[in-house]
Amino acid sequence: TTQAIDGLSSEGVSYTYTVNGSSSTAGQYGTTAAGTGDYYAPPMFESNGNGVLCVTFDKPTQYVRMALILSTTASTTGGLTVDVYGPNGKLRGSYDVDTEPAPFWSSAEFEYNKDAVKKVCITKNANNAGDYAVDNITFHAGDDDDDDDDDD
Repeated sequence: TTQAIDGLSSEGVSYTYTVNGSSSTAGQYGTTAAGTGDYYAPPMFESNGNGVLCVTFDKPTQYVRMALILSTTASTTGGLTVDVYGPNGKLRGSYDVDTEPAPFWSSAEFEYNKDAVKKVCITKNANNAGDYAVDNITFHAGDDDDDDDDDD
């Protein structure tokens, strides 16, 4: 069943979806619009393209992987941005993600495997795409004792 993703929690992950900084029901979980591609298959999260999806892990993880999808059949350079935050809320990195054409929508696989992560936020940058989608979020629980590392 399609439902608003903002405020949902499942299997150690909580989701928020905001538009212009305010909570929004425009981000939906359970959609099938993007069809099936190299890294994704319905059901998935889909945004109206104007909002930010944040995924917060109940325990920090050092590994995050997900499919990122744009509603265009064209390749994009920096079509999406993934911001990665450590357990202390400090931004660990901001990663622009390029997408490649897939059967229906353009897609890419994002993978982070480094320091502990508490939250990731996804934003669409591509002007040639309306919606964006996220699927197959994979993570492994880790510890949060590396917040003092020099490479934060």
